[in-house]
Amino acid sequence: MDSSAKKTPISIPLAICIVTIFCGIVLILSFQGTRIPIGTCGHETLPMSFSTDIEPSFGTSFLEEFGAGEPDAGRHLPPIIDYPLRKQAIDDLMKRARIITSEDSIIGFYELPGSRLVLIDRETSVAEIVANGDGIQVYNLVPEPVGSRHFGADESGPAPYGPDLSSSGNTVTITRIDILLPGPGNVTTPLYIVRKTMTEQIYYSDRTPLAFISTTGTFYARYGERIDHIVSSGQVITDPQWALCSEGFNISMDGGRMGELSHKVRFARDSDRVEHVHYIATSPYIQIHDVNAARSASYWMSRDSSGCNC
Repeated sequence: MDSSAKKTPISIPLAICIVTIFCGIVLILSFQGTRIPIGTCGHETLPMSFSTDIEPSFGTSFLEEFGAGEPDAGRHLPPIIDYPLRKQAIDDLMKRARIITSEDSIIGFYELPGSRLVLIDRETSVAEIVANGDGIQVYNLVPEPVGSRHFGADESGPAPYGPDLSSSGNTVTITRIDILLPGPGNVTTPLYIVRKTMTEQIYYSDRTPLAFISTTGTFYARYGERIDHIVSSGQVITDPQWALCSEGFNISMDGGRMGELSHKVRFARDSDRVEHVHYIATSPYIQIHDVNAARSASYWMSRDSSGCNC
């Protein structure tokens, strides 16, 4: 008898199973897009949102903290209009007022019955352009200090940050301008400029600097009504061994009920990755319990690339 006839036959189901597994492995290895993405790019988005059930009141406001006194309601203003939406009208008013400035300096445009009003940031003051039936007037509004408060790093020292350490600090500075409204009587309404800054110093485990991240949100608040405008700025400095891969800001005003700013930074060294987000929020009541600054961080290693590519 032929010796091949004495071998134990492999069952048909088992053979089908082996072939299926083999084909699956070949398919995975053949197409890069279907590789298992374990540890390759980390989080695309770190969730950063907060809510509170504390009822806003003057007693929980930074204004009370600074002894500023609760402002009068003042005359109601319509929602401010950003420059891109009324570019032609704003450009015309600035031309008539002989003011030349950048788009980033324009706080916004108010349209009132029979009159229009533009606010422009001049760093140490705010220019107000008012146009009505009497022509055009320009006022220079110098912000009055309301108060400032700094929250330093925890006294226990730098906190754990992945395999490294970090130390943060927060600063709140509030000033006020009184917008002069068109019409008789020199009627004004207050506008608060709330500037919140968060700084983060990240250290290696031996406490030598790895990166410095600073985020500033400037919120223009009509007390008790709405957040009218937000300006963002930031700074990122990394150890030369690390590459800054991306940096971006996201601004949301939720219909004016809460102004929110997030600042996301991603940097890399070889296969090490860090994504860091600062989040700052302010409500129209300028509450102490509003999120002054919070952070979220993701620290991971890419297993299939180096540098900013992943």
